[in-house]
Amino acid sequence: MLSKILNINQNFVSFLLYFLSAILIFVRFSYLGEDFSDWISLVLLFINIALVLVYSNFASFFKGTHYFELFFISIIILLSTNFNNLAFFSGFLFLNIVILQLLDERDMTDKILSPFDIGFFMMIAVFMYPPFWIFLVFLLLHYTILGRLQIQGLILSILGVLTIALLIGELSFLFDFKGIYNHFITEVQNISIPNIKPYYLWLTPIGLFLIISLIDYVSNINRHSVEKKITYFNGLMFLVFAIIFYIIYGGKTENSLLLFSIPIALILTNYILYTKLIYKEIILWTFIASVLLFKYSYLIELPEVLSNISF
Repeated sequence: MLSKILNINQNFVSFLLYFLSAILIFVRFSYLGEDFSDWISLVLLFINIALVLVYSNFASFFKGTHYFELFFISIIILLSTNFNNLAFFSGFLFLNIVILQLLDERDMTDKILSPFDIGFFMMIAVFMYPPFWIFLVFLLLHYTILGRLQIQGLILSILGVLTIALLIGELSFLFDFKGIYNHFITEVQNISIPNIKPYYLWLTPIGLFLIISLIDYVSNINRHSVEKKITYFNGLMFLVFAIIFYIIYGGKTENSLLLFSIPIALILTNYILYTKLIYKEIILWTFIASVLLFKYSYLIELPEVLSNISF
């Protein structure tokens, strides 16, 4: 049933998903008080969701379905922990703008953002949340791997990065914001490894689906178009950098798990598009159940053997 609804190629499904996600987020975070920064973070998250829904409706990769949106929204709604970190959500918005643009970027024509804009926005994301410097490496690697035809894109993106870096440096000099450098260096050097707890086992089914999806893609790689290969590879590469980020800085905020939302949604969507209806339903409901159990694991008493597991 759920799979059939998500297969309807109509915009109202996206509006329905957005409306339901807004209600669920407000219900989950109805406790937000008078802290203005928390509400700004919430608004930024809504903008993030809207951007993904718009992208999903125009990207040919998803063939007019709404699986990508459901996977993404499920992660965003259930893995968001709090909104007391405005810096993270500000940087996360600009980071998502960049990754959505880079996913299917093969050339520099007919694109909303130029490589210069992408570099500019990426550096803003880093300025907002310094630990995101790791994704600067992803950006440079993206243009490098795409080949010599993207040398111009590489140069322009570097210029975009340097432009915002020089602009911030100039403003800090003019207005005597000397502490900004110390803050940036401190944030980058302050490595915070996450504490993996037993309840992470509830996410095991998602990990298995990802492995199955990757095996299926490699097995049928010759059937895919060049555009799809580029989109898939960029999504996979971003997933690798998200893992690296999580290992190094994941302990700073539990919201770091949100970085996995786009690559996981992309990889699972590519797999689910070509499976039988019964398998689609199993994957969708298992995915939702897995994230739900992870989120509300504190209400579940694990067997003694599992509860004694340490990572």
